[in-house]
Amino acid sequence: KGQGQRGSVPLWFEGGQTPIQKSTPKKKIINLNGPTLNPVSLIKIQHWIDLGRLDPTKPITIADLWNSGVTSRPKHGVVLVNNGAALLRSKIDLQVSMATEMAADAILKRGGSLTLVYYNRLGLRAHIRPWKWAKKRLPLPRFARPKPRKQHYFNSRLVTGEWCRFINKPEDVRYVKPEVGKIVENVVWPHMLELPPNTKNLWMYFRRKEEQEQIRAEQAAELLAKKAELAESSQSKTSTESSS
Repeated sequence: KGQGQRGSVPLWFEGGQTPIQKSTPKKKIINLNGPTLNPVSLIKIQHWIDLGRLDPTKPITIADLWNSGVTSRPKHGVVLVNNGAALLRSKIDLQVSMATEMAADAILKRGGSLTLVYYNRLGLRAHIRPWKWAKKRLPLPRFARPKPRKQHYFNSRLVTGEWCRFINKPEDVRYVKPEVGKIVENVVWPHMLELPPNTKNLWMYFRRKEEQEQIRAEQAAELLAKKAELAESSQSKTSTESSS
């Protein structure tokens, strides 16, 4: 008697009363160490516009959302959600960190514009609280370049220097992971050329080695072409001599 005396047991059976699909159900993986974005809804933005706390005739930035009280102090950025999208009436020019497709569609349908702006933690602090640097009589830090895997996504810059992505259609908010080869070719290698000489010597060595191999391949192709031309000319001479 017992489990060991039977031929087989169900795949989900673990010897207790709770099967495996109940003890360990499929759940969404939450990255606890990842950045947490403050959600902001369209209905709250419209309510703040009706109260006169936001000016729709000017670009609404993350600093404006925080100063007006729409959101608490953002640590990593602000994400725009589509709650109350049908109640949005104003034409707005909004700048946030991320947005959903339905929220972007609601803004674009009303003639507004949406821009996704990249900030690291230091850049976001300088954007929200610039007086912290003014008190110490220090210049504002430069806005950081996005990480290599995101540089194809944030491919434009604002007048103030932030890297951004202009949304022309709702599908533009999607992030498509690029291929590794394209990242190295279009992002990593051009930046390595800008580094000081002591850090790019190794890269220059491999780059020159690739260029030398290309030159050798081109020279070999030219030699083969010349040999083929000489062979054709010799064959034509022999044919004319035999005919004469």
